[in-house]
Amino acid sequence: MAVFQLFSKRQKKLRGEVHDVYQYTDLPREFRAQVIHIIRDTFGAILEGAGSDKAYQFIHDALCREYGRFQLLDQRSSYDEQIFNFFLGTQDIERALDVIELSFRVIDNGVRQNHYDVFAVKQSPDEAIVELNERFNEHGIGFQYESGDLIRMDSKLIIVK
Repeated sequence: MAVFQLFSKRQKKLRGEVHDVYQYTDLPREFRAQVIHIIRDTFGAILEGAGSDKAYQFIHDALCREYGRFQLLDQRSSYDEQIFNFFLGTQDIERALDVIELSFRVIDNGVRQNHYDVFAVKQSPDEAIVELNERFNEHGIGFQYESGDLIRMDSKLIIVK
């Protein structure tokens, strides 16, 4: 979906309340909620055995394996709920970024290649990646998703001729 230039955003720009410098240590709750909307809109409806269900299970299981856990959270809930509640609740920014990077790898590869296996999708993988990068920028967070990885903006090599 498009990033809307709402009245409140335009007013912040007029008042000079925009980010001039990137930060790397905080992912505000509003940003996290926006990321969840992007993922949900791109994975589509959760139906048993459908691509979205498999995608959430893959992300959950991969994170659990890497973190040496059996569940992301102690509660019994669906894979998408565990992923999103973990993402919203973790104070460890690197682990929150893990969720973003892995989810967008699935979007970039799995959803793109298996588009016939997802239902009620509201945006394409390309639109999702563009929106994620716009949201990073909007919140002054110095990361971008490019070529399958999250990269720090200060890690980009700029060549001027």
